[in-house]
Amino acid sequence: MLRLVALVTIVAAAASPAFAQSGDARFVFPGQEPATKPRGPVATSPADEALAADAADGRLDRVPLLEAAMTAGGIVDPRAQETYRRRFEHWVAELQVSGRMTGAERDKARALLEYLHDRVLTGGFRDTSTSLDEAFEHGRFNCISSVILYRSLGERFALAIHGVETPGHAYAVVESPSGPIVVQTTCRGWFAAADDAATQRDLLRRTIGEAAAATSEAALEQRKLDDVGLVAVVYYNRGVDLLEAGRFEEAVAANEAALELDARNSAARANLLAAVNNWSLEVGRRGDLAQALQLLEIGLTYAPEYGLFHENLVALHQQRLAKAVTIEESAPQTKALRDAYTRWSRELQRRGASDEAQQVARRAADDPFLRNVP
Repeated sequence: MLRLVALVTIVAAAASPAFAQSGDARFVFPGQEPATKPRGPVATSPADEALAADAADGRLDRVPLLEAAMTAGGIVDPRAQETYRRRFEHWVAELQVSGRMTGAERDKARALLEYLHDRVLTGGFRDTSTSLDEAFEHGRFNCISSVILYRSLGERFALAIHGVETPGHAYAVVESPSGPIVVQTTCRGWFAAADDAATQRDLLRRTIGEAAAATSEAALEQRKLDDVGLVAVVYYNRGVDLLEAGRFEEAVAANEAALELDARNSAARANLLAAVNNWSLEVGRRGDLAQALQLLEIGLTYAPEYGLFHENLVALHQQRLAKAVTIEESAPQTKALRDAYTRWSRELQRRGASDEAQQVARRAADDPFLRNVP
């Protein structure tokens, strides 16, 4: 399936007082766009910079979708990109001489899908196979990579194709004079079952899995993805992999790139918050409480409503107080802890969560580090 929602495990520090844990790993805040972004010293490649510059106006004018998707997936070596471009041109040439791309849009849409699965996507569906090197080298694909290849090939044959996002999935739509043609690019037999909706549902479920298919079918909202939006999803999915691998700084950069291309990608925003949070936990576990605090403070400038930042900020100040051995050391830490509680409570009040704000105030009153402190 398309990895549009990260299932991120927030890892708690084992030491007491413990860091916060959360069972809700999505952290989606609809309607909020990124403002000040937490940034780390993450180098970007010339290809990433060229892509960002081209997409700044919301369109890809100089960097083709295929090349942009390669860059977003981490294929930035010019030699590798050139190798894959030549292979792609070979596919185009094969289709041109095959005589299959004729007739109405529906005929061409079907021929294109079946060619793609017969000659390119031969390694099977994998939900993690977003990067196009998986398709070029092994024939493996997921829904976003198959949509990108379908869109890129179709453009060469005058087919107007865009992507559509639903929770956990994506598919293609071909525009035609008789109306839009839905194409589930993960399913070779999609058109063969065109007159049987039940068979089409079964095809999709057998390809991407029961859960992903059911979630996609039940979605009330669908979102059109233009080329820039498709590339943003590739960056986002790369961020999921980096976060799961514990490469938090790079995960932040990948999700920042996704949001710079598509500020409406709420899953990328959610993953960015999780990456900043887990990055802070990791450096805190290594003993660098100052950097851990700095990351959380940066995160709060970006998302002041994000509860885990407040929760973990309190825990870090408690840990620093636990290490203080003199009154001179503890006094500023005590003030910082009290300020952290106050800011958290005020943010909850600002959002209208009065009951939660009162709970935070009670926690502050009962906090052993603040009891009997003037």
